[in-house]
Amino acid sequence: MSLKSIQQKQIEFQDEQITAVMVQDENGRENVYVPLRPLVEGMGLDWSAQYRRIKKNIVLREVCTSVVVTTTQARETLCIPISHLNGFLFGINANRVKANIRPLLLAYQQNCYRVLFDAFNGIESMTRFYQAMGHEGSWIDKRIDKHTSSTDLTDVWLIEGMPIESHGQLHDIISQGTFGVTVSEHKQLKGINADDSLPDNMTKMELLVSAIADETAAVLSQDENETDYADVAKRAGAVGKGSAKLFEETTGRKILSKSNNLGKRLADRKE
Repeated sequence: MSLKSIQQKQIEFQDEQITAVMVQDENGRENVYVPLRPLVEGMGLDWSAQYRRIKKNIVLREVCTSVVVTTTQARETLCIPISHLNGFLFGINANRVKANIRPLLLAYQQNCYRVLFDAFNGIESMTRFYQAMGHEGSWIDKRIDKHTSSTDLTDVWLIEGMPIESHGQLHDIISQGTFGVTVSEHKQLKGINADDSLPDNMTKMELLVSAIADETAAVLSQDENETDYADVAKRAGAVGKGSAKLFEETTGRKILSKSNNLGKRLADRKE
Protein backbone atom coordinates (compact mmCIF):
# COMPACT_ATOMS: atom_id res chain seq x y z
CA MET A 1 0.00 0.00 0.00
CA SER A 2 1.41 3.39 -1.00
CA LEU A 3 1.58 6.41 1.27
CA LYS A 4 -0.09 9.70 0.39
CA SER A 5 1.68 13.02 0.79
CA ILE A 6 0.17 15.72 3.00
CA GLN A 7 2.69 18.38 2.00
CA GLN A 8 4.96 18.69 -1.02
CA LYS A 9 7.83 21.07 -1.74
CA GLN A 10 10.14 21.83 -4.64
CA ILE A 11 13.61 22.63 -3.32
CA GLU A 12 16.25 24.40 -5.40
CA PHE A 13 19.59 22.59 -5.46
CA GLN A 14 22.45 22.82 -7.97
CA ASP A 15 20.23 24.72 -10.45
CA GLU A 16 17.71 21.87 -10.29
CA GLN A 17 14.48 21.31 -8.39
CA ILE A 18 14.21 18.33 -6.05
CA THR A 19 10.80 17.17 -4.89
CA ALA A 20 10.33 16.26 -1.23
CA VAL A 21 7.07 15.20 0.39
CA MET A 22 5.74 14.99 3.93
CA VAL A 23 3.67 11.86 4.56
CA GLN A 24 1.63 10.64 7.49
CA ASP A 25 1.39 6.94 8.33
CA GLU A 26 -1.60 5.08 9.76
CA ASN A 27 -0.46 5.97 13.29
CA GLY A 28 -0.38 9.70 12.56
CA ARG A 29 3.41 9.94 12.51
CA GLU A 30 4.92 12.28 9.93
CA ASN A 31 8.07 11.76 7.90
CA VAL A 32 9.74 13.34 4.88
CA TYR A 33 10.37 11.23 1.76
CA VAL A 34 12.36 11.98 -1.39
CA PRO A 35 11.46 10.48 -4.80
CA LEU A 36 14.46 8.47 -5.92
CA ARG A 37 14.34 8.29 -9.71
CA PRO A 38 14.30 12.08 -10.33
CA LEU A 39 17.11 12.44 -7.78
CA VAL A 40 19.24 9.76 -9.45
CA GLU A 41 18.68 11.05 -12.96
CA GLY A 42 19.28 14.61 -11.79
CA MET A 43 22.80 13.51 -10.82
CA GLY A 44 23.30 12.05 -14.28
CA LEU A 45 23.26 8.44 -13.04
CA ASP A 46 21.56 5.40 -14.52
CA TRP A 47 18.28 4.70 -12.72
CA SER A 48 18.15 0.98 -13.52
CA ALA A 49 21.60 0.41 -11.98
CA GLN A 50 20.68 2.34 -8.82
CA TYR A 51 17.35 0.54 -8.58
CA ARG A 52 19.18 -2.80 -8.60
CA ARG A 53 21.50 -1.50 -5.88
CA ILE A 54 18.51 -0.56 -3.71
CA LYS A 55 16.95 -3.98 -4.12
CA LYS A 56 20.21 -5.71 -3.13
CA ASN A 57 20.68 -3.58 0.00
CA ILE A 58 18.86 -5.10 2.98
CA VAL A 59 18.33 -1.71 4.67
CA LEU A 60 17.37 0.38 1.63
CA ARG A 61 14.90 -2.13 0.24
CA GLU A 62 13.09 -2.20 3.58
CA VAL A 63 12.79 1.56 4.06
CA CYS A 64 12.04 2.63 0.48
CA THR A 65 8.32 2.71 -0.28
CA SER A 66 5.79 4.00 -2.80
CA VAL A 67 4.39 7.47 -2.20
CA VAL A 68 1.71 9.25 -4.25
CA VAL A 69 3.55 12.30 -5.61
CA THR A 70 2.00 14.99 -7.78
CA THR A 71 4.04 16.41 -10.65
CA THR A 72 1.96 16.93 -13.79
CA GLN A 73 -0.34 14.25 -12.36
CA ALA A 74 -0.58 12.16 -9.21
CA ARG A 75 1.28 8.86 -9.41
CA GLU A 76 3.02 6.37 -7.17
CA THR A 77 6.79 6.90 -6.97
CA LEU A 78 9.49 4.94 -5.18
CA CYS A 79 10.74 7.17 -2.36
CA ILE A 80 13.30 7.04 0.42
CA PRO A 81 12.80 8.51 3.90
CA ILE A 82 15.03 11.50 4.42
CA SER A 83 16.59 9.79 7.45
CA HIS A 84 18.21 7.29 5.05
CA LEU A 85 19.00 9.67 2.18
CA ASN A 86 22.64 10.17 3.12
CA GLY A 87 23.09 6.41 3.42
CA PHE A 88 21.87 6.05 -0.16
CA LEU A 89 23.95 8.96 -1.49
CA PHE A 90 27.19 7.93 0.21
CA GLY A 91 26.69 4.37 -1.06
CA ILE A 92 27.50 5.68 -4.55
CA ASN A 93 31.26 5.53 -5.13
CA ALA A 94 32.32 8.84 -6.67
CA ASN A 95 35.48 7.22 -8.03
CA ARG A 96 33.41 4.82 -10.15
CA VAL A 97 31.24 7.36 -11.99
CA LYS A 98 32.14 9.29 -15.14
CA ALA A 99 34.48 12.23 -14.60
CA ASN A 100 31.90 14.77 -15.84
CA ILE A 101 29.37 13.50 -13.27
CA ARG A 102 31.73 13.31 -10.28
CA PRO A 103 31.60 17.01 -9.17
CA LEU A 104 27.79 16.97 -9.17
CA LEU A 105 27.66 13.68 -7.25
CA LEU A 106 30.07 15.05 -4.64
CA ALA A 107 27.93 18.17 -4.27
CA TYR A 108 24.86 16.00 -3.67
CA GLN A 109 26.71 13.84 -1.16
CA GLN A 110 27.99 16.83 0.79
CA ASN A 111 24.99 19.15 0.78
CA CYS A 112 21.79 17.60 -0.58
CA TYR A 113 20.61 16.04 2.70
CA ARG A 114 20.99 19.25 4.69
CA VAL A 115 19.19 21.37 2.07
CA LEU A 116 16.24 18.96 1.95
CA PHE A 117 16.18 18.49 5.71
CA ASP A 118 16.17 22.22 6.38
CA ALA A 119 13.24 22.68 4.00
CA PHE A 120 11.01 20.71 6.37
CA ASN A 121 12.95 20.46 9.61
CA GLY A 122 15.23 23.47 9.88
CA ILE A 123 15.54 25.27 13.19
CA GLU A 124 12.59 27.56 12.44
CA SER A 125 10.39 24.60 11.44
CA MET A 126 11.43 22.59 14.49
CA THR A 127 10.76 25.57 16.75
CA ARG A 128 7.26 26.06 15.33
CA PHE A 129 6.54 22.33 15.68
CA TYR A 130 7.62 22.24 19.33
CA GLN A 131 5.75 25.46 20.10
CA ALA A 132 2.59 23.92 18.63
CA MET A 133 3.07 21.04 21.09
CA GLY A 134 3.06 23.55 23.95
CA HIS A 135 6.82 23.69 24.57
CA GLU A 136 8.89 26.86 24.70
CA GLY A 137 12.18 28.50 25.59
CA SER A 138 15.07 26.38 26.84
CA TRP A 139 13.16 23.11 26.37
CA ILE A 140 13.11 23.72 22.61
CA ASP A 141 16.68 25.02 22.50
CA LYS A 142 18.05 21.88 24.19
CA ARG A 143 16.25 19.57 21.73
CA ILE A 144 17.55 21.52 18.74
CA ASP A 145 21.11 21.43 20.17
CA LYS A 146 20.87 17.66 20.62
CA HIS A 147 19.44 17.18 17.14
CA THR A 148 22.26 19.27 15.65
CA SER A 149 24.97 17.27 17.43
CA SER A 150 23.42 13.95 16.33
CA THR A 151 23.06 15.12 12.71
CA ASP A 152 26.65 16.42 12.64
CA LEU A 153 27.89 13.06 13.94
CA THR A 154 25.89 11.15 11.30
CA ASP A 155 27.34 13.38 8.56
CA VAL A 156 30.88 12.79 9.79
CA TRP A 157 30.43 9.01 9.84
CA LEU A 158 28.97 8.99 6.34
CA ILE A 159 31.74 11.20 4.95
CA GLU A 160 34.29 8.88 6.55
CA GLY A 161 32.66 5.93 4.77
CA MET A 162 30.79 4.32 7.67
CA PRO A 163 27.70 2.48 6.28
CA ILE A 164 24.45 3.84 7.69
CA GLU A 165 23.38 0.35 8.81
CA SER A 166 26.27 0.47 11.33
CA HIS A 167 25.21 3.76 12.91
CA GLY A 168 22.63 2.24 15.25
CA GLN A 169 25.22 -0.08 16.74
CA LEU A 170 27.65 2.81 17.25
CA HIS A 171 24.97 4.95 18.90
CA ASP A 172 24.20 2.02 21.21
CA ILE A 173 27.88 1.82 22.20
CA ILE A 174 27.91 5.55 22.98
CA SER A 175 24.66 5.31 24.94
CA GLN A 176 25.83 2.21 26.82
CA GLY A 177 29.04 3.99 27.79
CA THR A 178 27.30 7.23 28.76
CA PHE A 179 24.16 6.00 30.50
CA GLY A 180 24.75 2.28 31.01
CA VAL A 181 21.85 1.39 28.68
CA THR A 182 21.35 1.10 24.93
CA VAL A 183 19.06 3.49 23.05
CA SER A 184 16.17 0.98 23.06
CA GLU A 185 16.70 0.23 26.76
CA HIS A 186 16.66 3.96 27.48
CA LYS A 187 13.29 4.22 25.69
CA GLN A 188 11.95 1.22 27.62
CA LEU A 189 13.00 2.86 30.88
CA LYS A 190 11.03 5.95 29.94
CA GLY A 191 8.01 3.91 28.83
CA ILE A 192 7.97 5.29 25.27
CA ASN A 193 7.54 3.43 21.99
CA ALA A 194 10.45 2.17 19.92
CA ASP A 195 9.73 4.72 17.16
CA ASP A 196 9.23 7.67 19.53
CA SER A 197 11.93 10.33 19.71
CA LEU A 198 14.25 9.73 22.64
CA PRO A 199 15.61 13.33 22.72
CA ASP A 200 12.05 14.68 22.90
CA ASN A 201 11.63 12.68 26.11
CA MET A 202 15.03 13.31 27.70
CA THR A 203 15.62 15.59 30.67
CA LYS A 204 17.83 18.64 30.26
CA MET A 205 20.82 16.89 31.83
CA GLU A 206 20.36 13.74 29.75
CA LEU A 207 20.39 15.91 26.63
CA LEU A 208 23.50 17.84 27.68
CA VAL A 209 25.51 14.73 28.54
CA SER A 210 24.37 12.95 25.37
CA ALA A 211 25.34 15.95 23.22
CA ILE A 212 28.81 16.01 24.83
CA ALA A 213 29.29 12.33 23.93
CA ASP A 214 28.07 12.91 20.34
CA GLU A 215 30.39 15.86 19.84
CA THR A 216 33.32 13.85 21.21
CA ALA A 217 32.56 11.02 18.77
CA ALA A 218 32.41 13.51 15.86
CA VAL A 219 35.79 15.04 16.77
CA LEU A 220 37.47 11.65 17.18
CA SER A 221 35.94 10.28 13.96
CA GLN A 222 37.51 13.07 11.92
CA ASP A 223 41.04 11.96 12.87
CA GLU A 224 42.58 10.93 9.54
CA ASN A 225 44.28 7.96 11.20
CA GLU A 226 41.07 6.69 12.79
CA THR A 227 39.61 3.45 11.43
CA ASP A 228 38.13 1.75 14.51
CA TYR A 229 34.80 3.52 14.96
CA ALA A 230 33.60 1.10 17.61
CA ASP A 231 36.56 2.24 19.69
CA VAL A 232 35.67 5.86 18.91
CA ALA A 233 32.15 5.20 20.19
CA LYS A 234 33.55 3.60 23.38
CA ARG A 235 35.82 6.57 24.05
CA ALA A 236 32.99 9.02 23.40
CA GLY A 237 30.78 7.06 25.78
CA ALA A 238 33.53 7.25 28.39
CA VAL A 239 33.55 11.04 28.07
CA GLY A 240 29.77 11.11 28.44
CA LYS A 241 30.00 8.83 31.49
CA GLY A 242 32.67 11.04 33.04
CA SER A 243 30.49 14.11 32.59
CA ALA A 244 27.49 12.31 34.09
CA LYS A 245 29.54 10.99 37.01
CA LEU A 246 30.91 14.43 37.85
CA PHE A 247 27.39 15.88 37.83
CA GLU A 248 26.05 13.06 40.02
CA GLU A 249 28.90 13.31 42.53
CA THR A 250 28.54 17.09 42.74
CA THR A 251 24.75 17.27 43.01
CA GLY A 252 23.81 13.89 44.46
CA ARG A 253 21.27 13.49 41.63
CA LYS A 254 21.11 10.73 39.01
CA ILE A 255 21.37 11.53 35.30
CA LEU A 256 19.36 8.58 33.92
CA SER A 257 15.67 9.34 34.35
CA LYS A 258 12.28 7.72 33.76
CA SER A 259 10.84 11.16 33.01
CA ASN A 260 9.11 11.54 29.63
CA ASN A 261 6.55 13.66 27.81
CA LEU A 262 4.14 10.76 27.30
CA GLY A 263 1.32 12.23 29.38
CA LYS A 264 1.38 15.49 27.47
CA ARG A 265 1.53 13.73 24.10
CA LEU A 266 -1.45 11.50 24.95
CA ALA A 267 -3.41 14.54 26.11
CA ASP A 268 -2.64 16.30 22.83
CA ARG A 269 -3.89 13.30 20.82
CA LYS A 270 -7.22 13.30 22.70
CA GLU A 271 -7.98 16.95 21.95
